[in-house]
Amino acid sequence: MTEIEKATKRLFGPGSLEVSNIGFTFGSRSDLTTEDIARAINNALDAIEAGDFEEVT
Repeated sequence: MTEIEKATKRLFGPGSLEVSNIGFTFGSRSDLTTEDIARAINNALDAIEAGDFEEVT
């Protein structure tokens, strides 16, 4: 399964987070591929699921 397939399933698929709208900022990098972006999404979701984040209010 590709990173894109994993991210799509985790965000939008059955039993997912049921995301309807999402946005990301990657700065001025123009060399990112869709797989790079999907990998970043999956890494972020992995960290959240593991409790490895800091809540900012």
